[in-house]
Amino acid sequence: MADAVVHIDNLLRGSIEAETKNHPVLYICTLFINSSDEDRAEFSMELAEEKIRDWSRIGREFFFTLATSFLQSIGDDLNKATRTFSALPLVDLSLKS
Repeated sequence: MADAVVHIDNLLRGSIEAETKNHPVLYICTLFINSSDEDRAEFSMELAEEKIRDWSRIGREFFFTLATSFLQSIGDDLNKATRTFSALPLVDLSLKS
């Protein structure tokens, strides 16, 4: 898990330099950062891009740091879940007759 977090962090940090297009992390953030009157059941690229344009005053680094912090905060829970599911016996789901 730690290797995955480091790898994702490296990818995120490297992508900060790609200022010419919106990074997928920014679009993911548009799913979770909403105004109080926003319909969370609907998604549109137009609204997502409008949010990202609004966020340009903040700077992309904030959102990459937010994503990295989120991954680090759920790391322990994800590790526990992985260990729990890894300990379960495998079930044969093949369609043998």
